[in-house]
Amino acid sequence: MPLVSATQLTALRAVGNQGLDSSAVIMRQTQVETAFGSEASWVVVTSDVPCWVRAMGLAASIIDIAMREAIIGSFRIHFEVGTDIAKGDRVVVDGSTFDIIDLNHENTLQIFTTAVGKKVE
Repeated sequence: MPLVSATQLTALRAVGNQGLDSSAVIMRQTQVETAFGSEASWVVVTSDVPCWVRAMGLAASIIDIAMREAIIGSFRIHFEVGTDIAKGDRVVVDGSTFDIIDLNHENTLQIFTTAVGKKVE
């Protein structure tokens, strides 16, 4: 017997998605051939993606320290389940840019697709 039914999970996602009050542009890095060889370039995967950005708390920061990650500028960015986003992508939300370093694809009960992003200064 599952912890929550498919109907309950759908209802939870509908409530959660109401809080996605920002809009994101998701970009993926690709190699572009130039006259001098190739160089990395960011290509827009999708735009106007509903999202919710929030700073990571102290507990998450302590975990980051233990894993030797910088704690300055770490954020969780929540998207609707099924959003096309991957580690290494770049996300722009309200003029702020984030490089995606982790995703929650392996969570048992997935209300959101959650990405952990480091703010690009």
